[in-house]
Amino acid sequence: MDKHDFYGKRAGAFDLNKHFQMLLTVLKGEPIARDLTLRWKDIILSLISEEGYPPPMDITHEIYSLVVGYDSGSFEFRFNIDLANTLLPAMNKLAVELPVREAIKYVDIDNLNLKRAVKNHNNPILIIKSYLFDQPHCINGNHRIYRAYERGQKTISLYYIENHECLPFLSTRIGRAMYMMNTDLNCIFHQQGEIDISSLFIERAEDWLCMHK
Repeated sequence: MDKHDFYGKRAGAFDLNKHFQMLLTVLKGEPIARDLTLRWKDIILSLISEEGYPPPMDITHEIYSLVVGYDSGSFEFRFNIDLANTLLPAMNKLAVELPVREAIKYVDIDNLNLKRAVKNHNNPILIIKSYLFDQPHCINGNHRIYRAYERGQKTISLYYIENHECLPFLSTRIGRAMYMMNTDLNCIFHQQGEIDISSLFIERAEDWLCMHK
């Protein structure tokens, strides 16, 4: 079993009830964060009752699965690469020429399967940089970066997607809700001064969750 299949099975066994139980225990002395988490819990468990977890895979688009480990298990975030490609112009993103020796750090080499690589070079190389993940991740173009590294190529063109810019092309509503909840919690714990609850994603969750439904 390769690494992709191993973590895919772990993500399929992710217990969201256990995840919230552990999270609420950790937040016992944080009333604002705890109340926020309870609100997100109601939304996310409602989505699971409608769609199940993990939801069926979208086979009509190129999808990248990023499996993230928590104390309660591994959760799968799915990114719609085709949709990301169409949204890039509106995001006013400019391509960056990065040394390949730096770009290769964003590639999960143990997860590469050169035999089943999707040969769709129309979609640009995308790197997601988020404070919710332990390091930047290449969500499209892993094989191109790896082959450029093998050839000794000096630079490669790619796009950075930062923090919540990825929300519109997270392809499952459960994944989008989990990402927004973690973003809200990060904001609560790192924001200086009084917290403006109205600025958090929980206050406009319905709009985000209806997007590309």
